Parts: sequence; structure tokens; C-alpha cells
Amino acid sequence: DMVSFDPHYAISAYDNQHNQLFYSVLVKQQDKGPIRPDLAERWESQDNGNRYVFQLRKDVQFSDGKPVNAKDVVYSLNRMMGRS
Repeated sequence: DMVSFDPHYAISAYDNQHNQLFYSVLVKQQDKGPIRPDLAERWESQDNGNRYVFQLRKDVQFSDGKPVNAKDVVYSLNRMMGRS
């Protein structure tokens, strides 16, 4: 079986485990521990937990040095949900 290095096509825990080595996410949780920041430096819950607002870290960059912004995160989320 091939490992998909595109997180949007990861279909197994094995794929996800490998992708965690290459990709950042908004927040991380390991081994049922506390949720920790990754791309987001802070976040808040709104509308009784139905909506979350994330503040991205200012220093986050793609591997080519281009800054990561909110549009990039929205694009990735839409792609993951099949809306791209």
C-alpha cells in the first residue's frame, strides 16, 4: 500500500501518522492531553461552541518562505470537505 503525502487523501491512520511529520495544523492534541497551539496562537469558542475563531501565528510560513494566511487555511479546509 502506498502512503498518501497529501493530507486530503489520507485514508488510514498510517497515512495520518506520516503526514503529521510534514504538515502543521491549527491545534494539536496528543495522547488525549491538552490541546496545544500549532498554526494558531490562540482561539476562542463562539455561539455555544458552534463556531471557533482562530488567530494565526505571525511567523508561520510555507516551505518556500511565503507567509501562511487565513485564506490558505480556509482553502485547505474547503478542499478537505470537498468544496474546492
